[in-house]
Amino acid sequence: MTQQTESPAGHVASTSRATLVGVLLALAANWTPALAHMAPSARDARTYALYIGTYTQGWACAEQRDCTSAGIYRAEFDAATGALSAPVLVAKTVNPSYVAVLPSGRFAYAVNEVADYMGQATGAISAYRIEAGGQLAEIGMLSSFGADPCYVSVDAAGRNVFVANYGGSIASYRIATDGTLTVASTIPLTGSGPHPNQKGPHAHFIAESPAHGRVYVADLGSDQVRVYRVDAATGTLTLDAAPPGHLPPGSGPRHIAFHPSNRYAYVNNELASTVTVFAHDAATGALSPVQTLRTVPDGFTGANNTAEIQTSADGRFVYVANRGHNSIAVFQVDATSGTLTLLDVTPSLGDWPRDFKLDPTGGFLLVEHQRSDNIVVFRIDRATGRLTPAGHELRVSKPVSIAFVPAAKH
Repeated sequence: MTQQTESPAGHVASTSRATLVGVLLALAANWTPALAHMAPSARDARTYALYIGTYTQGWACAEQRDCTSAGIYRAEFDAATGALSAPVLVAKTVNPSYVAVLPSGRFAYAVNEVADYMGQATGAISAYRIEAGGQLAEIGMLSSFGADPCYVSVDAAGRNVFVANYGGSIASYRIATDGTLTVASTIPLTGSGPHPNQKGPHAHFIAESPAHGRVYVADLGSDQVRVYRVDAATGTLTLDAAPPGHLPPGSGPRHIAFHPSNRYAYVNNELASTVTVFAHDAATGALSPVQTLRTVPDGFTGANNTAEIQTSADGRFVYVANRGHNSIAVFQVDATSGTLTLLDVTPSLGDWPRDFKLDPTGGFLLVEHQRSDNIVVFRIDRATGRLTPAGHELRVSKPVSIAFVPAAKH
């Protein structure tokens, strides 16, 4: 979450941004004519549904303009061309900023990023059954046990859901066979940092590591990555014996991306506009810092906050979103050490890239822009990792996150 860090100084003038977007998208539309005319059967075999989490009210709407979003939207993504269908509202709900889909494709979960639920100073988590036509049928809503939940994830086994509350706590839930949730554990965090936005703990990410059995939490408020054990039978979280991974003071760790080998973890630091490389001991869960480097070009002095971080499926590249500089930083991974080298910083073609995801095939990167209300598709050069506009854009109010559904399960 970025209520305290977002600044008008980071806003790019809408006129120049719109002009740049129009020119580059028009040029990019001519780069892939052959793919656009592939046989329908080839396109249909690589079509994915995606669910779009948005802001519907509150600070994110007031800072620029009123929101027109009403909840969670669904679109179709063609992984052969990068084309997106028009978004359709599939669940009306308040501030479903982050969405996660069960590996089976049967259920979806979204945080409701608010600070007042049922008269309590907390947010909520909503559970949905994914219907045959892609609509979301709400099957339950529970407290998130903390204000402003900003991240939700599910484990690989499809048994547990994890929520990070920016207000300073985490929670885990057990998934029943019908997709409904029961509370497994709630844990308040402690700690602070030197930055004005670090007066207390701010959990901003929670997810299982590739080895399973452990959950990692990025605490923006205390400059730590905390490690928890997950009870396989109950979904309860307990603090692991492994010490937390420490970031330089004032970094503000936001999200974590593990290398496919599970030997490295990459953390983007929101407040410092940096990325930190950790060596990861899969046996003990311990994280050891190896390298920290900037995500914006040398000489850039404007306001910027990093947002999302992702690793390519082959582990060769790492991508980080910059809000303010409005770009995607592309890093190459050293195969021996896991360290990073900055290859490129690509304009994201929108304002305030809040989130991005690589599509399931690894051929495209989709960027959601919170302030300019658009999702832009980039083609990934698999050999170099570099990004080029694919010529496709989706308009939706205040997009915050997207979650793909496997092709055969929607």
